[in-house]
Amino acid sequence: MLNIPRESQPLTVPADLPGLGSFHSSSLVYAFQSPIAGLADPAQFDAAQAKLSDAFSLAWANFARNGIPNVEGKSAWRNFDAARKNVQVFTPAGVQESTGYSSDHKCAFWTRTALP
Repeated sequence: MLNIPRESQPLTVPADLPGLGSFHSSSLVYAFQSPIAGLADPAQFDAAQAKLSDAFSLAWANFARNGIPNVEGKSAWRNFDAARKNVQVFTPAGVQESTGYSSDHKCAFWTRTALP
């Protein structure tokens, strides 16, 4: 999960969605490190955003290469455990495991809405 605080995103979002934060597809520029029209251009990332992009992109590449997103010299990425509800969270401050993602993002509420 890529968690990019709104203030650190150079991403273009509709004016009527001011609190959008990290939205579906906002991570693509960070993962592929290529500009995407209407989203962002990694050439305009500040140092923290570039570091975040490097970490996220490397984890994606490692996962594609060998099925394990671990980065050499960093803590091993634990497999998901349904009882712990652990996910890996990428932020400008670093990469860490979180067990509060589901509650932080109100997943139970969204599950109950039964949206298609």
